[in-house]
Amino acid sequence: MKKVLFILFLFFTVNCFSQTKNIEQYLDDGGRTASSDIIKMDISQFFLANIPLIWEHRFGEHFSLQSGVGLLTHSSFRPLITPLFAQDPLYAQLMGGYSLFLQPTYYSDGFESFHIGVSIKYRKHGNQVSSHEYSFNFGKQWFLGRHLSVDLETGLGLNYERSLDGTSYIYIKDITNNDMTGFNSRIVFPISLKIGYVL
Repeated sequence: MKKVLFILFLFFTVNCFSQTKNIEQYLDDGGRTASSDIIKMDISQFFLANIPLIWEHRFGEHFSLQSGVGLLTHSSFRPLITPLFAQDPLYAQLMGGYSLFLQPTYYSDGFESFHIGVSIKYRKHGNQVSSHEYSFNFGKQWFLGRHLSVDLETGLGLNYERSLDGTSYIYIKDITNNDMTGFNSRIVFPISLKIGYVL
């Protein structure tokens, strides 16, 4: 009976020590370690006339999922950065639309660490064109204070454009209606700078 009591005493002692350590860590970093949600804006997308709002939720210490929706403002604002092979002035005729974003992410050590992710981006400009982009990204996130985060990423991927109205706004001008269901592809090197509010 004494052995059983001794083992139980050791178990509860270790458990209490672990909880005390977590409380001390929580107090030391202002609760950032315990945070599991961040609301982000991708500042780099502003140069592409896209205004995205992204929500990131962390599942455990290493995995998170980022998802978001954006507003394409080409009807009102001309992008400061255009694709390398864009057909100007055709590219300037793009209307506004919306964008979707999804990225599973693996962190090496919690939210404030290096991370890798696979992102999927979808854009649709009215009834003119839609595009899919898939990329493998590497980056790091920092917390600047209790509620401010900065996430910098760079990557390599592929972008696919599909014409919806028979005109290619990025690739060749002389696309025909028979090619409307076809995809044109290009290699992309995405760079993102996300500013976030840690909940």
